[in-house]
Amino acid sequence: SPLGLEEFRRVLAPGGWFCYVVPAADHLWELKQVLYDSPYPNPEEAVCYDGFSYASIRPVEAVLTLPDPQSIHDLFQMTPYYWKTPRAGAERLAALDRLTVRASFRIHVFRRAEARP
Repeated sequence: SPLGLEEFRRVLAPGGWFCYVVPAADHLWELKQVLYDSPYPNPEEAVCYDGFSYASIRPVEAVLTLPDPQSIHDLFQMTPYYWKTPRAGAERLAALDRLTVRASFRIHVFRRAEARP
């Protein structure tokens, strides 16, 4: 989703915190292997924003087993891949009865700069 920095600057008091969650390099890798002939990892980067400093980047990971075609399709529909996957990839995915995938995110924790005297 878009990062609303101007809104964060407006509503956060000096010293206030916000978290920005992004997919890690291998997020849903197994799904991408089915959908695409040449999947690539998501880019991972630490981006500094004016008026904020990094507190940390925290990994969050889980392995999900999707036990049936409907669960697989539901996950697929919640991703941006749903809108840009070639038909052949979507057909390969629809043929699966079960899929195990890694959900892998990075939580970027920022702190708003203290007010200057």
